[in-house]
Amino acid sequence: MAAAGGNGGSGGRSCFVLGASGETGRVLLRELLARQLFARVTLIGRRWLGLGEETGAAVEQVVVDFERLSEHAAAFRGHDVGFCCLGTTRAKAGVDGFIRVDRDYVAQAAELARAGGCKHFVLQSSRGANQRSHFLYLRVKVRRHMGGAPDARAGVRKRWDAQE
Repeated sequence: MAAAGGNGGSGGRSCFVLGASGETGRVLLRELLARQLFARVTLIGRRWLGLGEETGAAVEQVVVDFERLSEHAAAFRGHDVGFCCLGTTRAKAGVDGFIRVDRDYVAQAAELARAGGCKHFVLQSSRGANQRSHFLYLRVKVRRHMGGAPDARAGVRKRWDAQE
């Protein structure tokens, strides 16, 4: 895993991770810490996570209310890279909750990151996302809109760079 916008080593860079408590987010966090790609890693989530091991980086946790995400804009400021692994299922959250988490929270987080000076935003989505799918899950995954056309390859829906 290469650092977005860099060539390895932390170099004082910082990132945030949304959704670090989920399956994909946990794997990402483990990789980020093991490879020491960033000097500072901020976990932005709805609850505090127990990090049982020594992290090797300055790990900060910010607990937010996603229904009032704009009140937590400071958590998104000053990061070079943002990783978004937010997601839920219809079974856990119902149809409306699923759309709110997988579309609305993601879009709002991306806008807060951009406004906070984040240079790169990487959104993990779902392989097979397709706006014409018969499955709501795959339609919602493609509707995540950060500006510009989504890139469905390898499940990464959108990555924007500050140069855009």
